[in-house]
Amino acid sequence: MSAMTGAGTDRDLRGLQRKAAAAGALLVVFAFATGLLLAAAMTNKIDAEASSLVAAHVAAFVGCAWLGVLAYTLPMLRFGAAGTRRLVLATALAAYANWLVTVVKAFLHVKGVEPTGHGANDAVFGVLTVLVVIPSFAAAVALHKKTAVAPICSVVTKSPEGCFSSRRPCRASSSTTPSRRARSSTWR
Repeated sequence: MSAMTGAGTDRDLRGLQRKAAAAGALLVVFAFATGLLLAAAMTNKIDAEASSLVAAHVAAFVGCAWLGVLAYTLPMLRFGAAGTRRLVLATALAAYANWLVTVVKAFLHVKGVEPTGHGANDAVFGVLTVLVVIPSFAAAVALHKKTAVAPICSVVTKSPEGCFSSRRPCRASSSTTPSRRARSSTWR
């Protein structure tokens, strides 16, 4: 089942997949460039916090993987065309902003993980919250909302232990622990 419905949607979906994959590929180039910055910071050639550059380096690789996985799984989602575009945009925004803000904060010598009253630190905290945290949560919540599927049974037996097939009948036990057959069919 395709993620989008309507005319020309397979082409649109493939286009979004390519864009998400390309965004991930570009982010890996930025990860390599951040590795060069990291080497310069570790050898005191530039005035930047090495630990923040390590974080930016790793964040770029994780963002690349996130975008690649998103590109691969887009056909498996049940979003419309607009929702799919928003999901790709929110994911790319969060991945790129996380990398960029972390690189910038390395040069500002601030952590940016909580407001402290220091102007540069608070600005980094605000930008991370608005451009990374909120889009990440929005993408995750939207993804969960659209992919969470209740179990489907061909014949539903009203039982506290779950669904049973009419081809493999069994009796529900009255003990507090579900029967072996119920556990094997629902606890995987």
